[in-house]
Amino acid sequence: MKREQVAMLVGGFAFGVLVGFGLAQIGGGPEQPVTSSAPQQRQAPPPSQPQASAPMLEEIGRLREALKVDPDNLVVLKRMGNLYHDAQMWSQAVEFYEKAVRLSPDDPNLLTDLGTCYGGMRRNDEAVAMFSRANALDPNHWQSLYNTVIIAGLNGHDFETAEAALAKLANLPAGQPQVPQLRQALEKARAEHPD
Repeated sequence: MKREQVAMLVGGFAFGVLVGFGLAQIGGGPEQPVTSSAPQQRQAPPPSQPQASAPMLEEIGRLREALKVDPDNLVVLKRMGNLYHDAQMWSQAVEFYEKAVRLSPDDPNLLTDLGTCYGGMRRNDEAVAMFSRANALDPNHWQSLYNTVIIAGLNGHDFETAEAALAKLANLPAGQPQVPQLRQALEKARAEHPD
């Protein structure tokens, strides 16, 4: 891995940790009872948080070495995609997921992961196409339907596609508890974007 790539990865991860910590501090969480008139101090994040990127970088290094030996190792390609996906480094994740999809084009989970990354990059049409492929392969694949509602409806304002996916999601045999929240979010988005 080149130094620039390592620096970008570490910088992106550190930025994500800082933003997440800052948002958590702003959100506050449960109110703490005031027990004295002295000003309250916020606890600093545990010292292990900034070091959390080291194991990830080590794993990425090991995985890259494995890909040098076997560039078509599906397990390694998926893991690399997952690591970058979890870090919301969409373009890097797409690179590995696209290779994995070429090797395993009928895996609905893999297609949905790739579609999620496309959605993160605002490539909504490509995202919805991946979700559609996943759902065609497995009509009970709730993740592809759920993500269709999010990307098509909430992000892309394609309410017709989102409503169709939501109806399928609501009719799955196991039922999905998130349907009411999705429906409410979709109605709000439709009200905000009536065109």
